[in-house]
Amino acid sequence: MEFEGVDWVNFMKAEDLRELIKKGQKSFKDINLGGCFINDDLRNLIFENCLIDADFSGANLSRTIFKNCNLKSCIFCYSNLDLSKFEGNFLDDTEFNFAQFRYITFINNSAYGSIFSKEILEMLRYPDFPGFHIMSVNVGWFEIILAGRDKMLEIPASIYLGNDAPWELLKALNSLYIQNSQKEVVEAIVCWDGEPNATIWKIKCEFDKIFLSIYTSDCESYEIDRTSLDTYTTGVPDFEVIGMRDDFINEIIKSFENIVKRMGKEDYMKEWSEFPDYQLAELKARILNRI
Repeated sequence: MEFEGVDWVNFMKAEDLRELIKKGQKSFKDINLGGCFINDDLRNLIFENCLIDADFSGANLSRTIFKNCNLKSCIFCYSNLDLSKFEGNFLDDTEFNFAQFRYITFINNSAYGSIFSKEILEMLRYPDFPGFHIMSVNVGWFEIILAGRDKMLEIPASIYLGNDAPWELLKALNSLYIQNSQKEVVEAIVCWDGEPNATIWKIKCEFDKIFLSIYTSDCESYEIDRTSLDTYTTGVPDFEVIGMRDDFINEIIKSFENIVKRMGKEDYMKEWSEFPDYQLAELKARILNRI
């Protein structure tokens, strides 16, 4: 495949594609496309004989077709690929972690000169760590996807009580990392206020593994006793996942970096609260230096 006809000179940016989609264009052929499409709605589009280097994390690409495209280094993590079609594409270094692809058509694709089958796609879908993706930050709501093998949980948080849920999660992970360097097993519990009920995170670090258990409170968020969060973690959790600690923390860091790419820190603060630069920097340093 030589991609004859591709416009190698005129590079199409993400905002250019969005503008064309707004005007009603659905089919794109011979384009050289790149940029950030994190959480975008890109349903029912056709890309044929295109050179694409883009981040589609969390994007809705259901019923979208990629035919005879070079998708090298594209990121489809957490994206909705239901009923999509991938035919005859180059997929070197393409990422599909935690992508959803019910009824996908996946034929004649390759990576590094070898066949990239649907069976390989299924194997690569779930890495050895839990997934974390920020879906939206909008008018006082912060929504994420927490993912494990064959399961996903959407968790919304509200700031109506003034509690910055993601900041508290990052703070808890920083604290756990410090304690874990001194003890083999450490735990923390974090509360995310919802409307009406709260989501309670029980996080345990054991050596280099992390164990997450998620519970929904019986009472409303404003009734939660934050000094006794362990009392809300009895019984069977709504969601459980286990994986490598550092890989999961890196996934969280990447998700915050991605949401900044998508909306910027100023809009993040308008829609939610101050961006947690300090906590993220601390986590990055701990991962890098293992401290």
